[in-house]
Amino acid sequence: MKNGSWIEKSGIALMILGGVCIAFILLSVMITGSWSKTPEIVQIWGSFVRSISDIPIIGNFTIVLWGVFLVPGFLIMRLGKKLEYDANVKNGVEKSPSKGTSTDQLVKGFNRGIVAWERNLDLQYGDILRSSEIIEDIDRIYFCSRVGKNLIAGWDIQNSRWLLGTQRQKLDGLAFSTPNRFEELVFGGMEETEAYARKQCLIEYILFGIPNDEFKTLKKSIGQGKKVEFSVSAMIWNSIIIGNGINCEIYCKIFEEDRESELVELCSLSSEDSSLITLEMVSGDTGKELFSCGTKELNGYYT
Repeated sequence: MKNGSWIEKSGIALMILGGVCIAFILLSVMITGSWSKTPEIVQIWGSFVRSISDIPIIGNFTIVLWGVFLVPGFLIMRLGKKLEYDANVKNGVEKSPSKGTSTDQLVKGFNRGIVAWERNLDLQYGDILRSSEIIEDIDRIYFCSRVGKNLIAGWDIQNSRWLLGTQRQKLDGLAFSTPNRFEELVFGGMEETEAYARKQCLIEYILFGIPNDEFKTLKKSIGQGKKVEFSVSAMIWNSIIIGNGINCEIYCKIFEEDRESELVELCSLSSEDSSLITLEMVSGDTGKELFSCGTKELNGYYT
């Protein structure tokens, strides 16, 4: 019975260690803004995941690969439970219900992570809100930030969609509103997690969006020594990071390791939300996907 308990605890420890590994990888990418800037061991894992993602059909399920960090611990934990149960049955001992299973512990850990994420967003949002204005029109409400580049995020109340590109002087004469009114219209009437995700998009836009007259240049390594570079307007970039979603055609430069000159190709850029961006060829190999990655994996996201 003791052996089974020891094995079960070892399995739980391995699962926790696996969770720490996943968190380390994700935080490394988020902090550096690119796989290429992360520690070498993280880059090896990223290269492995990308190589699998290139396989037709199978590539759509690469998220399952992350289970490799948790499966060994889970199997060992289950083995420990089985050994302990068999020992109890053999000795005629009826085990009393445990106070909490490993699953309960994982759920509690996950919930604590969510609470920490929400608290961090609330602190960031509060800091931005202190130096911002809320202005309301008949069917729109505007969040006018004085942080960073003084960007304005309008909200279409009827269509529940962000409005971008508004100039502050065009809002002169409208009535000031309150943060509570803004939060009620923008974040109300939806699940709490969805509301916080929308709040995060607003924060990302305020901190990393660009003014109307600027362009954003982004780069991405796509394997085999190739790199892609492209520039997008403020409207496209801001729409991506605030979560409006876009689908447009742009020209991209493709650099190859063994060539000094670049190829210029017409590509299709699409993003359904703020977390994922996809670039496909329009000219040449039509429909060929150059890459699909998290927006924060693009070199240039934070600059």
